[in-house]
Amino acid sequence: MVHFNLVRVFGRPYAQDNGSSPGVPILSEDLTEDQKLTIARSSVKEVYDFVLADLLKAADLMSVEKTNPFASRQVANALLARVYLYMEDNGKAIEFADKVINSGKYNLLGSGEFGNYFRGAPEGNSETIFAIRHTKTQDEDFSAIGSMYYSGDAAGNAKDKAESGWGEIYASTKYYNFLSENPSDIRLNFLSPYRVGGVVKLNTSLNPATPMYYINKYNLQEGVINLSSPVYLRLAEMYLIRAEANAKLGNAQLSLDDVNKLRQRANLPAAALHTLGSIAAASKTALDVVLEERWLELAFEGHRAYDLFRNNRPVVRNYPGSHALNSSPANINQTIAPTANRVVFFIPESEIAKNPALTQNPL
Repeated sequence: MVHFNLVRVFGRPYAQDNGSSPGVPILSEDLTEDQKLTIARSSVKEVYDFVLADLLKAADLMSVEKTNPFASRQVANALLARVYLYMEDNGKAIEFADKVINSGKYNLLGSGEFGNYFRGAPEGNSETIFAIRHTKTQDEDFSAIGSMYYSGDAAGNAKDKAESGWGEIYASTKYYNFLSENPSDIRLNFLSPYRVGGVVKLNTSLNPATPMYYINKYNLQEGVINLSSPVYLRLAEMYLIRAEANAKLGNAQLSLDDVNKLRQRANLPAAALHTLGSIAAASKTALDVVLEERWLELAFEGHRAYDLFRNNRPVVRNYPGSHALNSSPANINQTIAPTANRVVFFIPESEIAKNPALTQNPL
């Protein structure tokens, strides 16, 4: 899991060059401490191959199924489905998504439960495959990740910045408007807009001033404002992995069938489902529909930029936000092409200082 996350951050998308670009060092168990400080970067493909071998072995060895804060065979299978999708091995992505979906261990939460998905303890959530469990005694308060996204009370009512958290990272206007196209969409519950007198308040310390659409996916667990057990894998993603892989294999109806499971669960009206099919046939590809649904369903769970770049699509930030602070005068229009150097992060200079064998990513 760690090697996969690192290579996503510091290596280019696998599909761009079949993994031939520099990835990250592979820290296998047989390395000495001295060797770890002199090891060069492996290629993206070599890292993916290492990850696959490790996960396949794990899935074979882990015969005892445990609750979702713990590793298990189905956790390994779920991550394998994600890794294969990133490699564009669509047949394998479907195979391993099927293993998880058909395991009988998980179920999508119903519409009545879904709005409180992230507010309960993960052990009681039939949709969560793997989560990083934090208990009430591990509440970090203002130092918790949720403090960046939300400030308000334990019921989800937003308040001004620094009331219960820093409240400094918001959903974009672009995302909020897209989600709000269907006012009945249950996923609106995962946003807590800060309104004063019925009007969304602007953060005037940003230039341009930015609407304060708080995000509460990392808050409110078990009634504690800043407590969260971040969800790393859940069943909805398995349906979306299978949908994307089928879209790329030309199985448009199978792809839309999986997308519509999630849209129906989110309480979208039947007309929206009918429109989805007609739009997909008339002006959008099945892949377009899947990627839009991933955007709606998995927002703020660490997927969006990777989803776009690995599918050779740009990130377009034409809306107010902190990215405008990096230009003078402030410019809210920012497009990052999938081929840009900015797609990958720089290797930290502290790491290069410790290990001169590491090469830096290009400017």
